Amino acid sequence: VEQVQFPVTRIEVPMTSFGKRVFAVLSASLMWGTTCVLSAAAGDRLPTLDKSAAKAAGAFTDSVGVCMHLGRVRTNYVQRFPEIERRLLESGIRHVRTDPVTAPQAVANVKRLAAAGVKFDFIIHPDGDRQTVAQLLENVKKNFSDCTEFIEGLNEPDGRLEQAREWMGEIRRICTADPVLRSIPILGSALAHPYNAAVKIGDCSGLVDVGNIHAYPGGRAPEITLPLYVGYVQPQYPKMKYAITETGYHSALNNPPNKHKPASRR
Repeated sequence: VEQVQFPVTRIEVPMTSFGKRVFAVLSASLMWGTTCVLSAAAGDRLPTLDKSAAKAAGAFTDSVGVCMHLGRVRTNYVQRFPEIERRLLESGIRHVRTDPVTAPQAVANVKRLAAAGVKFDFIIHPDGDRQTVAQLLENVKKNFSDCTEFIEGLNEPDGRLEQAREWMGEIRRICTADPVLRSIPILGSALAHPYNAAVKIGDCSGLVDVGNIHAYPGGRAPEITLPLYVGYVQPQYPKMKYAITETGYHSALNNPPNKHKPASRR
């Protein structure tokens, strides 16, 4: 996202039985970033649509991914992997973001998904597996170099910004010097609260290839909140392209007011 814009398409829909004009606004997917405005008027006979290139369903599916924890051996991601694999593949989604995958069974599982065409964004999170940045990058190189589409910095490091910068710098140095890893784009660390922390962590554009945003809309429409997040991260990733590696809604309507706002299933 270099510049966030939300184009509007107007569709004239015949509704002669109502004898009045009706307007409806439909918000498309966050990843598409478009808004449709439908209008209807008495006497209309045929619908008209401004010229616009049609998007294939597969193009939308290819624009989204899912976050998983495929390296956590004591969770269902490993213990019930056949079910996870089946559900993922039947969804059509072929992009997965995951924390480090080092245990032998977890490595084998990821290779199975890779054989089915799944690509991965590996978060380099050294203290999670008690391994260094260099060891985790060597693991990606050894086991997953052919199925890795991003290498990502520390996840939501708001409480340890100095360490996050240090690790992003180390990832950059190691990958730049390695003939295999240097071709894999580096995603920056996404902050949980960029409106506070982005200024503190400072400009990281020289350490990464793509900026990173966790754009949770808090129960609102994505076209309302996405431009805000893009503005928040400018001190951290000025004028860069971005990946949105986390977003979504929840329906816990009794969530406390100071927590992430819910969205009704209605």
